[in-house]
Amino acid sequence: MEAKTTFEGLHWRFTKGKSITKQIYVQLIGEDTRVPWKDMIFNNAARPKAKFTLCLQLQSRLLTTDKLVKWGLVMDTQCVMCRNAEETHEHLFWECILAKEVWHIVNQWAQGKPMSAIDWQHHQQEIIKRAKRKNQTAQIFKMIYTEFVHSIWIERNMRIFEKIGE
Repeated sequence: MEAKTTFEGLHWRFTKGKSITKQIYVQLIGEDTRVPWKDMIFNNAARPKAKFTLCLQLQSRLLTTDKLVKWGLVMDTQCVMCRNAEETHEHLFWECILAKEVWHIVNQWAQGKPMSAIDWQHHQQEIIKRAKRKNQTAQIFKMIYTEFVHSIWIERNMRIFEKIGE
């Protein structure tokens, strides 16, 4: 009911030949609400649970130990994967020696270009840029990167909660 009053109060210009429903939807949500990493999630052939993990990772919402410490949970903040640094979101997926090694091997197997990012922000931008392409290489990259993130997260959780792989 509120949408009807909103719709009547605005002056709409519709393009012939295009869906009116889509045009109304686009005008209501606006162009500013789209996230830059949407291409990493949509049309991704990875498993749904891996895509969910990637979605959380891209938003920096995975509960790494640095976030848990901020909540007041006392725990060891050292990275369980490499034992060389404090576990942060950036460290776990970009700086960790084990993650770098795994990504290097997987990327080499997939015959992909090596990552050239100098920091976490550039790393995310490079991933998003590679995923925006519509070719087969981009589709394979999205799937491989998604499964890589999920595998690192699962391995990390197994080492913490099941004491496996230490």
